[in-house]
Amino acid sequence: MSSVLPSAPVTLTHAYLHYLDDLRWLSAYATHCPLALADPDQPPTGWSYSLPGDPGHAGDVERDDSDEWIHQALIVLWHRQTGRITGQFLWRVTWTRSAGWVNRWYVRVLTQPWQPYPSDFLRDIRTPLIQGQPFVGLP
Repeated sequence: MSSVLPSAPVTLTHAYLHYLDDLRWLSAYATHCPLALADPDQPPTGWSYSLPGDPGHAGDVERDDSDEWIHQALIVLWHRQTGRITGQFLWRVTWTRSAGWVNRWYVRVLTQPWQPYPSDFLRDIRTPLIQGQPFVGLP
């Protein structure tokens, strides 16, 4: 991750550049599905994701001013097991003039409500994502 803070206003391009290594890693093990959960080409079992700008992507810029930029879902990641969604994950990314880049993952298991992921999601998801296994529990 880059430690260089952009000058305001921040754009989606700045966020992609800052988190490029993480986005590249996630996309290496999951299928890009521009229509998100409704994409007919997503695998019936395995990991999939959508990005801002994709027609089916949920989440948009929540705030965009000279001191703060918030994106609700820089990436939406989900796992299906024989067609059934077992877990969904949102990556909320914020940039503020005072704190720089801050990110937080949110998880929804089956039909439960969204909740903040309590630890390092990218560390915890590494093995299940690489092996194509579901990841549905919280630490």
